[in-house]
Amino acid sequence: MSGDRYPVLLDLTGRLVIVIGGTRAAERSAAAMAAHGADVVVITPDVSPSLLELEASGALTVEPRGYVRGDLAGAFLAVSAADSPEIAAAIREEAKTRGTLLNVLADAGASDFTVPSVVRRGQLQIAISTGGIAPAANRRVRREIAATYGPEWGVYVALLGTVRTRAIERYGVSDAGLKPLFDSIDASDLLDRIKAGEDVSADDLLEEHAAAMEPPAADPA
Repeated sequence: MSGDRYPVLLDLTGRLVIVIGGTRAAERSAAAMAAHGADVVVITPDVSPSLLELEASGALTVEPRGYVRGDLAGAFLAVSAADSPEIAAAIREEAKTRGTLLNVLADAGASDFTVPSVVRRGQLQIAISTGGIAPAANRRVRREIAATYGPEWGVYVALLGTVRTRAIERYGVSDAGLKPLFDSIDASDLLDRIKAGEDVSADDLLEEHAAAMEPPAADPA
């Protein structure tokens, strides 16, 4: 596979995802995709107590058996943790035939997609990937980003989202028309105020930065 990967955020809501294998990495993938709304089916003869708990909670479905051709029918994504080279090859062949995107957990180079490390702060997601070639560098970058972008960023992003919605309603303009408002907010100490624990509302910000949305004064005749 090409090393030039295209980064993308997928909406997995209601999409069928097949996870083959019962390794801990496969379980983590299954749980994460289920948490993002996917319809996850795990196929493995080695069913762990944690998988059974996830199934009992309704998060996913477990089929306690090995892979057979046809298991990827209708799947949007598939994750392979097969421990047999022959089975892994069969899964890759079926995925290719069906146009199902495949993640091979033990072999990034054989995968159609890989899952990056992610730093999450509310709706803010920062993805980090080295394409599987330098996991140590990936971990270091993740640590540094996590230290730089603290929990205040989740509050900040959510607040800006609310300001955007209300400003569009108030001023009747597009995102482009709101640029002066957000330039003004960006130049302010809002992030520091949030970090210090101040409870800042969207209405507060709209009032504080209202001047940014005023039309420029006309030149004197």
